[in-house]
Amino acid sequence: MHRAMLLVLVAAVGMASGALLSTGCGSSASAAVEASPSPTSQPPDWLLERMTNLARNAGDAQASAWWTLTTLEKAVVVEGGEAPSPVANPDKGVYVFIVHGDFTRWLWSLPASTSAPDYGWVVELIDADSHIADMAGTSEKPFDTRGLAMQQVLLPNAAEE
Repeated sequence: MHRAMLLVLVAAVGMASGALLSTGCGSSASAAVEASPSPTSQPPDWLLERMTNLARNAGDAQASAWWTLTTLEKAVVVEGGEAPSPVANPDKGVYVFIVHGDFTRWLWSLPASTSAPDYGWVVELIDADSHIADMAGTSEKPFDTRGLAMQQVLLPNAAEE
């Protein structure tokens, strides 16, 4: 299976858009969604808007989303084998969000003569102070969120606006 294409973002590369629930036991995406049928808390407005825009821009305004505020040291678990070791600033505050949906559009630039990979999961790590994305990636499979207290959030519908 095609694994995530991770894109390290810098401040000049703003995304067009702008958490799997885990109790630290590494539960799977489907179990995580079933375990939390209703949101437990709301993210900051700017983060909710970013997740909502990402879902719409990717082609699924009905996507599911999860978020948390954590440290960079804990958040790198979502990067899998791509994570830096050791983390340069482990105590840095970051937001992590994950969006899952039936995505039909690719969000980022692609090198010439390449096509977008299939994906249903998007992850972002965002600096808590600057609100600039430190990392974004996509995958066909759920991201690892072990050790993160991800909270489900309902994204506003396009019809509600």
